[in-house]
Amino acid sequence: MPYKPRPPCRVPGCPRLALPGHAACEVHQPRISRERAEAAREYDRRRGSARTRGYDRDSWEPARARYLSANPWCRWPGCHRPANTVHHIIPLAQGGDHNPLNLVGFCAPHHSRYEVSVGSRVRYSIRLYGSGWLAERNGETLVGQASEVTARRAVRERFLADLDAEGEGVSNPC
Repeated sequence: MPYKPRPPCRVPGCPRLALPGHAACEVHQPRISRERAEAAREYDRRRGSARTRGYDRDSWEPARARYLSANPWCRWPGCHRPANTVHHIIPLAQGGDHNPLNLVGFCAPHHSRYEVSVGSRVRYSIRLYGSGWLAERNGETLVGQASEVTARRAVRERFLADLDAEGEGVSNPC
């Protein structure tokens, strides 16, 4: 069987062919690799450590362990695998916390699938508004002037409904 032909180097004006499995030729690939490595290091510097983002040993690890022991199965519709990742419905960076109402367990493939398919386009939030709490999904009010627990439950119920809708029609969910 013939081999797939190599594409041209992605650097404008370069007449060479790309290395197998790469986007550039032998002259330009080391430079591209260095640029990608530097971009990754810069991203890590801006992002901060897991500890500075709220995932420390004292609060996150015990909360995660408690949640997974109480909810051992992946929450993705139709999945029967054990949950091994815990997802924050309201991200820590947006004011979320480790409250069990703000957590949901996924197996690793479904956590990745959720982040790619839904997580980038749907945002949930709760905030103090006047004398009560306001729960929102992409700016749409779910419940207003409620207790904090009622607002958290409203966000969780909408999250689970969105998750069920995302998982519908999947012929092989796992």
